[in-house]
Amino acid sequence: MTTFLSELGTKLADRWAAAILAPGLLFLGALSLATRLGQGAALHAGRISRWITQLAAAPASHSTGAILVIAAGTLGASTAIGLIASALGRLVERAWLLRGDRGPGRILRARRERRWNAADERVRVEEDRIAAEAAAKAAVKTAAQAAVKTAVGMGAASPASSTSTSANPIAATATAPNLSSTTPIAAASTSPNLPSANPVAATAPNLPSTSPISAASTISNLPSASPIAATAPKLPSSNPVAAASSTAPNLPSANPTAAAATRPHRPRGELVLPARSLAEAIARRDAVSLVPPERPTWIADRLRAVDVRVWRTYSLDLQSAWPRLWSIAGPDLRSDLGAAQDSYAAAARLTGWGLLYSGLGLWWWPAAVVGVAALGTAWVRARAAAGVLAELVETTVDLHLRDLARRLDLDDPDLVAAGAAVTDRLRKRRGSRGR
Repeated sequence: MTTFLSELGTKLADRWAAAILAPGLLFLGALSLATRLGQGAALHAGRISRWITQLAAAPASHSTGAILVIAAGTLGASTAIGLIASALGRLVERAWLLRGDRGPGRILRARRERRWNAADERVRVEEDRIAAEAAAKAAVKTAAQAAVKTAVGMGAASPASSTSTSANPIAATATAPNLSSTTPIAAASTSPNLPSANPVAATAPNLPSTSPISAASTISNLPSASPIAATAPKLPSSNPVAAASSTAPNLPSANPTAAAATRPHRPRGELVLPARSLAEAIARRDAVSLVPPERPTWIADRLRAVDVRVWRTYSLDLQSAWPRLWSIAGPDLRSDLGAAQDSYAAAARLTGWGLLYSGLGLWWWPAAVVGVAALGTAWVRARAAAGVLAELVETTVDLHLRDLARRLDLDDPDLVAAGAAVTDRLRKRRGSRGR
């Protein structure tokens, strides 16, 4: 027990010296300079040197008792100033968490609401754009599949009708009478009652042809240099690919070169992936607040968002459940939570010091510079500490909610049901889940 008390006293002394005594001594020195120099000679090194020489030459500086009294008075004054800064820090913590129902707080809250609504509208626009692009792609894919199915059906039906329609260009010339030709084949085709002079053509059955001439005959609205091709009727092609291309004119081409030629030109560096643009819009909205803001400061909304998100996810009242969750959390997690809370308190205390230095700047302007720098640093540290603290609290809920429900004999496979049951139990009344 003696060793424990000794170590505890050492730690308390170290924290007191670091948090109160040392900053108090620095402020006391700045206060002394402000009283001796003022605004007119704020950085006059000669006046400071003469003042230190006078203190060293004073008779009291050679008396041990006087030195002890001065040292005790300095330590007491430094401690008092440190306690004042700590009290200001506690007030700052409360100010950061105000609801903002009146005065400047209402103005700041309204400004945050406008910023969040604008960012949320940008997120909705990006979501609608991505949904429209996905619907358009799905429509194109459905049309392509339907065109391919139609082409396959036409290709399967073409052999059965080959006796009435032929894709052979030589046979097709038989339906084009009164054409004068200088070729024997064409002359024979104009005499339907005469036997063909070509034994091969006479005995050839009406089979579908794979000749490129037949493929060319299916192209409509193009002038032909051949009189035979010009009189050929528009017959369905036995090639499914050709049929698909003729029935689906608005489908993207399978040729990369043709597709690139029809793709709209986009300058280099302007191509933004839809998912990335949506993620950036969400990040800008979350930078204002993770939930619709209802507080004048970012810190207040960030800590409030923990309660809101836990309630939405698990139907758990965090204020009622937190003492129990803390008791079952592991030592590492509790250590991290304590460190984050100490950092948050230290940032608030630094804000108190910044306020003191800013007030001292009315008599000595270098103190105002120190005060403004301290206030800016404290705000950045406070935001970081609040973010870490909020994440650790949510982590505690995510990891230990089921353990808490099990210890209360309320274990349920559904975490939402378990959270609601824990809320009812800890509020000491059943059926009251309202906020």
